[in-house]
Amino acid sequence: MKFWRIVFFSALLALCLPGILLADTLYLKNGNVVKGFVEKETSDSIEFILGDGLIVFSKNEISRLVKSDAQETEKIWDEWGQNKKEAQERRPEEERILKEREVQREREEALRKQNEEFAPREIHGSTKGGHFYVNAVLNGKERVKLIVDSGASYVTLSADVAKRLHIDTFGLKKQKTLVADGRMVEVSEGQLKSIEVLDGDSGNPGVWATNVPVWFIPKLHDVLPEAADKIGVQEDGLLGMSFINRFAVQLDYQGGKIIFQKKKAATSK
Repeated sequence: MKFWRIVFFSALLALCLPGILLADTLYLKNGNVVKGFVEKETSDSIEFILGDGLIVFSKNEISRLVKSDAQETEKIWDEWGQNKKEAQERRPEEERILKEREVQREREEALRKQNEEFAPREIHGSTKGGHFYVNAVLNGKERVKLIVDSGASYVTLSADVAKRLHIDTFGLKKQKTLVADGRMVEVSEGQLKSIEVLDGDSGNPGVWATNVPVWFIPKLHDVLPEAADKIGVQEDGLLGMSFINRFAVQLDYQGGKIIFQKKKAATSK
């Protein structure tokens, strides 16, 4: 506010007392010419009031300073007033253009993210005993090792994993399911906020889905009895179809990788 008071007061002086305050012209060594008013002058610099603010010039930049007469002073103030008026008239159109550009940038960013989201992703894991293993993070905090099993209808997790996630399976809905060897096994129905399958230990972005239905089972070996004991791998569960069906999947055993491509209609993050 103080600066604008100075400008306004200087303008009044220029219009009412032209003999006291005249418009000045700075001729700069780079060839530019600047018209305004000297606000303050020191041995090293000149503070110069322009129509849109104040600027300080080093005297090393200045070739010469010429004081203008009263008529020139009035002309400069008229020019500044006209420039300000034109700027105010242009402002709505400029704001409209800026808004349109911002909307366009947002659209382009959304499209970029969408293209990235639906791009194929290679997830590297490990194979042993005819099974493919991947690392995953449940609910953004609990890291597990899962066996990829397209024959499992749901992501199936051990009771130990439920405890690590602080999920009380006692209150969950129970149901019986038929396992590979023909037995009926009781499972607890639950849902995880998110599952992210990691790209090995690379730290590269993985693939993820939200609100994934899962089964918790007291003994994982009831649904995959040949897993840990016989092939020497400690697993936490099965990556079943409640996760896998969110993607188009290509499994490459020889390359030790799975290619996931998110489906457009998938309800995932």
